[in-house]
Amino acid sequence: MLGHLLLVDSLIAGIVCIVLLILFRAHKTSKFLYGIGIVFGLIFVIGTVTHSPSNTETSSVTAEKVEANQKDSKDTSELKALVTNGMTDKEFQKEKEKAAFQQSDLIALGNGEVGYVIKAEDGYVVADTNGETISSVETFKTADEVEQYELNEVKKVHKDVRAVDAHYTASDLESLEDFDQKINEVLKRVNLTKKEFNELKLKDVKTLTSHEIEVMKAIRDSVSPLTKDTLLQKTIPAKDIEKYVDGSYTAVGGYVAKAEDVHDITSYKDFVESLRLDYTDGSGKRPFPEEGSTYGVIKFKSQAISHVDIPYGTVFGGKTTDGPPCTLNGFTGSRNGETVPEFKFDNYYPPANGAELYQVVNGEEVLLATYVAEEKRFVPAVANPM
Repeated sequence: MLGHLLLVDSLIAGIVCIVLLILFRAHKTSKFLYGIGIVFGLIFVIGTVTHSPSNTETSSVTAEKVEANQKDSKDTSELKALVTNGMTDKEFQKEKEKAAFQQSDLIALGNGEVGYVIKAEDGYVVADTNGETISSVETFKTADEVEQYELNEVKKVHKDVRAVDAHYTASDLESLEDFDQKINEVLKRVNLTKKEFNELKLKDVKTLTSHEIEVMKAIRDSVSPLTKDTLLQKTIPAKDIEKYVDGSYTAVGGYVAKAEDVHDITSYKDFVESLRLDYTDGSGKRPFPEEGSTYGVIKFKSQAISHVDIPYGTVFGGKTTDGPPCTLNGFTGSRNGETVPEFKFDNYYPPANGAELYQVVNGEEVLLATYVAEEKRFVPAVANPM
């Protein structure tokens, strides 16, 4: 409404300006009135710009967004009617998309359980889940009550729970630059396209020509070596998460990647493919099942860097003999376009103090524990509000 009034005022000012200018040129008005005419001219310009189509359009879009947000917002009773005990996680995700409600956080509840935190008009709704089925739905008035609920639930499982500042959250690592952002320069030097590289890294190493071996090794060796300050990431199956939290497991080893190369891969499906976690264990089962939704990650630094090597096969001068999906060329055998250089510890070693264990459910992570070097174990923890 204000914009329309400004438009009317500016038109009147424009007419007055034109009249005064005509009179001045005919020598029928003074310089004083001429100055007033200039002022009215400025009013005309300002009013026109203020009511320009782009500003009108922006205001319209903003209004539409506000209206849409008002339509999407729901109170706790409405959300509890949508999110119910016994619904599967897949049903929850579909309902979230259909009803357009906002999940604002993920909290730890102990024993592999997490809580989806949903912001409502009058508070919060927390849907407890094991990653497969919603087991209970609770309502709270404030964010502080949600935090206390998380602490109380974890304490039911682990008496020694500590509130800590998390340092390796997904948002903390957003600015890291991965090798995938640098590889094009490397490929130029060896006269290879990204498509050709992706095909080459999936070839059986036994079929590589001497030139292909030389090119592949040059690419992998261009990855900067690990140091004691390099942040690494170890992926663990959902069934092993609690073993680290309760102190049964205290060391990290095997295949790892730099956190910078995998921090932006979050969905279960993409993670399993990017790291080729579709292998089977000694019992013939997949630790990361095809229809899964949950996995764990340990983000850590290590003092045992001298015990880490590139998992090269014999054709590259290495000693690794692991079978598929291991490529034996130092990269994971990802088929989705992701480039992930991998490393391998020769054994299992305690991480440096401050390592963080996260549970990831449907692409969202929650801190479960931190490693305390003095105690030589992971200690159950909840993250302080950021």
